Amino acid sequence: MRRTEFLKGFLQAAGAVLVGGRTLPAAGRTGQPERGTRATKWQLACAHDGSGTVVAGNLETAARAVARGADLLGYTAPSHHEFDESIPFYQTYWNAAGGFAGFWSGPTTDLLGSDNSDLGSESFYAYSPVGASRIYWGGRRQGERVMPQKHYDLYRWYVRDCWDLLYEHDEQGRALNGSPERLRAAIRDGLGLKIGIKNLFGLDDTDSKGPEHWVFLPGILHLNYLGSSRPITFTTRRLVVVSATWPLVLTQKSFHPATILARNTGEVGLELGTLLAPGFQIRRIRRPMRWLAATV
Repeated sequence: MRRTEFLKGFLQAAGAVLVGGRTLPAAGRTGQPERGTRATKWQLACAHDGSGTVVAGNLETAARAVARGADLLGYTAPSHHEFDESIPFYQTYWNAAGGFAGFWSGPTTDLLGSDNSDLGSESFYAYSPVGASRIYWGGRRQGERVMPQKHYDLYRWYVRDCWDLLYEHDEQGRALNGSPERLRAAIRDGLGLKIGIKNLFGLDDTDSKGPEHWVFLPGILHLNYLGSSRPITFTTRRLVVVSATWPLVLTQKSFHPATILARNTGEVGLELGTLLAPGFQIRRIRRPMRWLAATV
């Protein structure tokens, strides 16, 4: 596959996938993708080089798994470094054009090194098959950097497809699939949970809109009020909210480090930071959501 064809696949109209120019089959009334093979171990979905040539598997397989809420792990091998990277992403993204991405963050400072000039700062990354993007937040320096596809010689995308959809609702909390009772039972059984939020990105977009998308997030606290009709509450660690345009790029204007509180009423509260001004702001929105549990 030539590079131009590969990139075109990522940027084509909604409904098209990345391999062979085909379109995704209909996914049902609510758009829930079909279930793939269940797996508790990481499985290679696709590998390609820095020109976009697929050498193993296919990107469609990876995209479909991410769309279901599967865990995503990326492996990259850059020629200009003396190391390769293996990154289990804590936040994943899928869009209706078949694009997918993973996010991770960590301290900018080499904690075992001698240079502490960046102490207190954090680096946020977005990785996708068309390249990567990095931004610094906090500390004494701030900046952004885009690594194009050819920045890496090899990409491998692994998925762990072990999540079941327990409950899905619209932005008003009206049930579309499953039930809140299944979700409450999963919390009581101690199952790991994650949520998917539809069209979370693009809160600040005024001139341009990206493709329809889902963002899947892990939780650090799940509140289930026993014996009452009060909503289930899901709280996250600090995550990334960016522009909805595709491919995803972390810029000083569009990037927000965010903590999210979501409820099965469709309510989403966000504590948003920014690189352009000190402090945080609170945003409250309503979005459709999917609630998933790791049941194997």
